[in-house]
Amino acid sequence: MRGLGRGRDLRQDYIDLLGLFLDLSAGVPSHDTFERVFRALNPDAFEQFFQGYVTTLSRAGKAKGLEPGLQSLAIDGKTLRSSFKDANRSTAVHMVSAWSHEQGMVLGQIATDVKSNEITAIPRLLEMLDLTRRVVSIDAMGCQRDIAKQIVEQGGFYLLQIKGNQENLLELTERGFAGGLPILSQASTPIEVGHGRTELRSLDTVSAVDAGVDLNDWPDAQTLIRQRGVRGIGQEVSGHDRYYLTNLPHDDAEDLLGRCRHHWGVENKLHWVLDVVLKEDGSRIREDHGAENMARLRRLAVNLINAAPPPHGKKMSQKMKRKAAGWDLNYLLNIMFGVA
Repeated sequence: MRGLGRGRDLRQDYIDLLGLFLDLSAGVPSHDTFERVFRALNPDAFEQFFQGYVTTLSRAGKAKGLEPGLQSLAIDGKTLRSSFKDANRSTAVHMVSAWSHEQGMVLGQIATDVKSNEITAIPRLLEMLDLTRRVVSIDAMGCQRDIAKQIVEQGGFYLLQIKGNQENLLELTERGFAGGLPILSQASTPIEVGHGRTELRSLDTVSAVDAGVDLNDWPDAQTLIRQRGVRGIGQEVSGHDRYYLTNLPHDDAEDLLGRCRHHWGVENKLHWVLDVVLKEDGSRIREDHGAENMARLRRLAVNLINAAPPPHGKKMSQKMKRKAAGWDLNYLLNIMFGVA
């Protein structure tokens, strides 16, 4: 391959790079050819490749000094809004992903037809993952007894949001905080000011056992959490309480507050990037396995870009890293393979 980099014939550089992996004797494959490939590709086989590649990236991250200790793993779903095949949009693909806060990457995902199937998809996704020393956070839809038991059996810790779908648990929790149970630990964040608003978050804990949580239903349950948020915009002040159940100990409220906030990284650092940077919701790929496989490809791109250092050591957004890779194929090789 000729030398690569900005200022050269980038079109030919891309062809040379693609020629390392494909036979281009008949010319460069068209857009339609790539589409047919991803429509026909077995999504289970693609996921196995994804898992193997992520394992390689994860090992590289540990070699670079990933901090020891418990790691946060957020499970959440996202609908590919333009992937529907019928007028009522009921067939849009829904991807449930596992997002590692410390590594900044997707560790695995599974596709369902509709959001309501997350309850059945989450156990299958968890089976694909090593949960040892991981704190698995899931929103209220995943607050299920069987899911909590599975996480514990796989060596992990659960942090489950409690809402009305678990009426008895929610009632016990609200009564525990309102009924005089001793607060075991408390923490709060510094007041945050930005984007025209002021925010303060706090957290306190009570004993799950003292509140009456049945340990036969919720294995090893130790702590009920109340996470409070107060937001001020101009003269208007609003607040909310979120409740969680966990088998983590109750004595480190600051750590628990951090892990509650880690969960929202799947929205801010993955789903936002997929929508705004990679334009996922605008994609009309929908036939056969095309939408599901392209969703995996986008998540793989997010992982690779996050894992790669920025060029010249400068801090860059995902969008700027992608632009840099388009201008400089040496950097693209660095992103793809960790070498120049």
